Amino acid sequence: MKFLFIKCIVLIGLLYSNNLYSQNEIKLTKIVSGFAKPLFVTHAGDDRLFIVEQAGKIKIVNGTTTVSTPFLNITDRVNARANEQGLLGLAFHPQFKTNGYIFVNYISNGANRTIISRFNLLPGNPNEIDSLSEKIILVINQPFTNHNGGCMNFGKDGFLYIGQGDGGSANDPMGNGQNRMVLLAKMLRIDVNTTDPYKVPSTNPFFKDSSYLPEIWAMGLRNPWRWSFDRLTGDMWIGDVGQNIWEEVDFQKANSKGGENYGWRCYEGHADFNTSGCNAKNTYIFPIVDYMHSSNPNCGGSITGGYVYRGSECSYLYGNYIYADYCTGNIWAIVKNSNDSFVNRKVYTFATYQISSFGEDVKGELYMCALSEGAIYRISDTCSFNITINSIHSSCDSATDGSISLISNLPNCNLNYIWNNGNKTNNLINLNPGTYTVTISYSSCSTSRTIKIKSQSQDTACITPVFFSEICDGDSALIVACDTRNSTYQWYLNGILVPNLNDRRIFVKQSGSYQVQTINMQSCESVLSKSVNIIVHPRPMAAIIKNKGDSIFATSGYISYIWYLNGQLNSSSTSNYLIVKSKGYYQVEVIDSNGCRSFKSDTLFVIPTGVTNANIQKFQITPNPTKGLFKLDLGTGFNEELKIKLLNINGAILLEKSIHSGIQEMIFNLSDYPNGAYWVQIILQKSNKVVFKEAIIKN
Repeated sequence: MKFLFIKCIVLIGLLYSNNLYSQNEIKLTKIVSGFAKPLFVTHAGDDRLFIVEQAGKIKIVNGTTTVSTPFLNITDRVNARANEQGLLGLAFHPQFKTNGYIFVNYISNGANRTIISRFNLLPGNPNEIDSLSEKIILVINQPFTNHNGGCMNFGKDGFLYIGQGDGGSANDPMGNGQNRMVLLAKMLRIDVNTTDPYKVPSTNPFFKDSSYLPEIWAMGLRNPWRWSFDRLTGDMWIGDVGQNIWEEVDFQKANSKGGENYGWRCYEGHADFNTSGCNAKNTYIFPIVDYMHSSNPNCGGSITGGYVYRGSECSYLYGNYIYADYCTGNIWAIVKNSNDSFVNRKVYTFATYQISSFGEDVKGELYMCALSEGAIYRISDTCSFNITINSIHSSCDSATDGSISLISNLPNCNLNYIWNNGNKTNNLINLNPGTYTVTISYSSCSTSRTIKIKSQSQDTACITPVFFSEICDGDSALIVACDTRNSTYQWYLNGILVPNLNDRRIFVKQSGSYQVQTINMQSCESVLSKSVNIIVHPRPMAAIIKNKGDSIFATSGYISYIWYLNGQLNSSSTSNYLIVKSKGYYQVEVIDSNGCRSFKSDTLFVIPTGVTNANIQKFQITPNPTKGLFKLDLGTGFNEELKIKLLNINGAILLEKSIHSGIQEMIFNLSDYPNGAYWVQIILQKSNKVVFKEAIIKN
């Protein structure tokens, strides 16, 4: 963490709750002070709070009173000289009430090392730890004095999770973030329920992979100074301190099998940092929220991870992840939506900043450590709750079918409702038109709402936007009324009632202006809706088709043409002409500029020009159609001279070329010719017989 780089002058007159100002969604109440650099607050499964001081002491708070004798004092072995050293973490064993075990994380005197140790209670004294009972669990060498992490928590699986920074300095100079064989820059997971110092759980993600240290649960963290489990869901929330620009919140679902790589030093937040030697970007897990540093030259930003609030279910903070920035005093809340998206909002600015940590009590209420102030604050809501009003207006002035339903953002809270008509529920039914007022309260919080129930007798009906307002003769347009209540419908065409149209959805084939009127169960008629205009276009005339040689031509001037051979669709052309390749009965349909389609034309029987030579199957043109270049494949070749002709659709010769025997293919180029149909002929020189004739299309 970067929390002690600031030089802060604190005025005594500003230490009380009146130094907390701005438009806030939370309230901070100072419950106790007088601590020396408090770094953490937690509980032991009872009503006591335990405060961790950086120098090496843990103190107990009962209510608002600090117990004079420290719960633990190991200042003799804690190195707290550098900004980010000291007694950094505390975790109570899940069976603390029976075994009296606590686990601490501190930087040792002498060699610069992280020590994870277990201590136990003095026999018969629930308020004091035996400082001589230390059992060292894990030792991690620290190459520099900063980025020591320090936060530890037991998961629901009973294993101890330990957040470790990247070893310090700046920019991860030793590459620990992506180094699989060091414990730095990692989230570790170990089993301390053993006579050994610890065991590695066999369910750790890299337990059987010798290219990783088996203790690693997740990697790619710069300095996870404060992180936590959601006590309800088991999800992991990590506040990872950034380098130059970005601070980030990382998230891991409770059902994770571990193995996540959060990207440092390849990425800082979502931004590239140093991607040399990094894997593909999609192999990393990116934060759910990141934010940029402030302009403070001494401490631009340093995230202090927090907790998901699981205290009073009657608070709108319930389910919100509360976290802060040490350098600015800004406090935010993140809400996880049902679709796994996250919404982040600012809820407070703490004037004296230097928020070193958050913590929970046994009931899930949240607390905050103010480092320079040496104080602990309790976090609560500010009585601002939202009420969603769902109302149905009465169908007529004399009807009693109106209703009001109120939904609060505190679904688990027993709210009190007092209406001006004496009702005490959140749902009112059988209401006349009128004005209704309700006072809603819980605890010491209250708010009022006024709702007006109107008569719907003068409501205006409406029509949803139509899919197609212009149709062709013979087609139908769908028109749908907006109203979905138990109503009947009256439809009007050009202002005249159409008796047989009485459904909410109608299909119409006639041009004109359509309106709808609704009639509810109390026979209240609405005002006519706005008009929807339907235009019906006539079908185009059937085309006339004629043939010329091996081509068929249809009446020109239409947008598109649909050709048929022997009654079946022929997809070889959408133009007004067709090259005939097979004998049969041809017809065409045309589509005009309105998108309307004609009936089929009269039938025209066409026999294409015959080709008599039996070797016709040896020749092939590719590609066809072509953009310009095409190849004429002559197979194994002929034993006599050939002549090749390229003709336009009217039979005019564009190119004539003789070919020696034995040639197997030739390339032709139509790039200089306009788009359209052309003929390719192959003729025997001696007999002048046509042995191949095929049309080629250039488009």
